[in-house]
Amino acid sequence: MTRKYIEIYETLEGEIRSGVFPEGGLLPTELALCERFSASRPTVAKALDMLRRKKAINRCAGFGTVVLASELTRGKPIGLLIPR
Repeated sequence: MTRKYIEIYETLEGEIRSGVFPEGGLLPTELALCERFSASRPTVAKALDMLRRKKAINRCAGFGTVVLASELTRGKPIGLLIPR
């Protein structure tokens, strides 16, 4: 049986990789994640701390949780629009 914080971590990691939460974007609040995953705040905080230690996110009190440029966000194609 997978621990709940691992499930949350893996789900959020996958969503960052797939671009659901792009680089520079904000993750939902801890409270919103608690409701989404039916988990306690310490459980969600543990999953977020794992992402923070992986340098995938940065948590700023009073601002939110920002997705950082990391191995999770690299490798996505970038398109440029250049006027003629």
